[in-house]
Amino acid sequence: MKNIERFKDDLKRHEGVVLRVYSDSVGLPTVGIGHLVRPEDNLQVGQTITLAQCEALFEKDIASALLGCEQMFADFNDMGEELQLILANMMFNLGPERLAGFKKFLSAVKAHDYQRAADEMVDSQWYGQVKERSKELVARMRALV
Repeated sequence: MKNIERFKDDLKRHEGVVLRVYSDSVGLPTVGIGHLVRPEDNLQVGQTITLAQCEALFEKDIASALLGCEQMFADFNDMGEELQLILANMMFNLGPERLAGFKKFLSAVKAHDYQRAADEMVDSQWYGQVKERSKELVARMRALV
């Protein structure tokens, strides 16, 4: 990724930093910087983690999101910085399985049709779930040429 620090800053702004496990907008247990709590984390809603644990989870989740992007988009590392940031943000938020379900969006991205990709982002359940984040990412997608 061309600008990992901007990616981290975007995620912290979009996800927030929460050290107490909470239920996210769709009821999934989440902690830290948008970390989806998994059984192996041994965490329950209401428990807290340290800032060091938060950072460790964040680094692991970033690596996972970037790997997912490289697997989903063969040319990910050759894409422009802004497109990388948008796609990696969505990968971080949705995960590879859910992002793979955005078939029309992915087709538009691969065709470099960023206006259609933005339209497909708006025409999704995700758009209403993540509110300001989705509006910002759509605007950034529409600005691509």
